[in-house]
Parts: sequence; C-alpha cells; structure tokens
Amino acid sequence: MIIDRCRDIEEFKRVHAECENDRIPSAESILALGNYCFCFYKKETGKLVGCIYLEDDDGRVCLSGFSVRKNYDIVIKAIKFISELVREDDLYSMSDKPSAKLVLRRCGFKQIDDETFLRKAY
Repeated sequence: MIIDRCRDIEEFKRVHAECENDRIPSAESILALGNYCFCFYKKETGKLVGCIYLEDDDGRVCLSGFSVRKNYDIVIKAIKFISELVREDDLYSMSDKPSAKLVLRRCGFKQIDDETFLRKAY
C-alpha cells in the first residue's frame, strides 16, 4: 500500500462517484482538506483504492473516507496508519454501513452509540 496525496483528480472523482454514501462530501471539498486528505493506492498497480480524510467536527477529530468495494485489508492498513499520525488525539468516526463498522472495530475503534466510534488517544 502506498499513501500519498491525490495523484490524479479524475481517478479520484471516479472512485468518489462510485461510492454509495450520501454522507460523503463532494470530491472538491475532500481535496480542499489538503494535508488532511490521504489517498491510498495498491503498491502493485498504482491504482487508487480509496481516501481517508480528517475533519474537525465541533472540536473533535473525525476520520472519514471512501474506497473501492471489497478491499478490507488495505483499508484497515490505511486507517491504522492514519490513526498513528493522530495518536495523541481522540479519533472519532461515524458510519451506518455494516462493512465500515466492521472495519472500524478491526482498527481498534469502540462503538459508543449507534453510528459513532471512538479510538482513544494513546
């Protein structure tokens, strides 16, 4: 896995558009996050697999993202890597998607209500 900034805006927009989640902001809004937007690519092919971004949600650091379907292992590795970058902060994530909930649990997040997950600072 390679984590980098967005390498190809058209590829980013295509992967973003394929995601079925009304909660995801526009591709332009995510890209505007600059240093808080992390794209991850398959090392073997260089193809974009997904994006993880960090946002401020009423003073809380919130992790969100999207990815190509059925890439759980690489998504888990990417989330764990990004989580390390902000390990001194509590990190929240919100999802109603069963697959995302499973991934978040595998990354050490604890479910604190129906759709909110927390990974405590360490």
